[in-house]
Amino acid sequence: MPDTPVTARAALLARLVDPAEVLLFDGAMGTMLYARGVFINQCSDELVLRAPDLVRDVHVAYVKAGAEVIETNNYGANRVKLAAYGLEGQVAERG
Repeated sequence: MPDTPVTARAALLARLVDPAEVLLFDGAMGTMLYARGVFINQCSDELVLRAPDLVRDVHVAYVKAGAEVIETNNYGANRVKLAAYGLEGQVAERG
């Protein structure tokens, strides 16, 4: 019987807490974005909305490389960080 999303998720969660298991996570999102022409002075958290295909392509590359866990690209989307780019009023949209 094929795994349902619920059973597949439960199996992944069990692996996450099993000290004998090794899971492959994705890598340096910022480095990958920089390699694709995104300058370091840009807000990478903003790319989730401004350039979703670019962010998706990086995630797909990590999955093709064997990553089993993909982290979001908006881990720094908070009012303080976004203020540096004039985006502090858009926390809900970016986070």
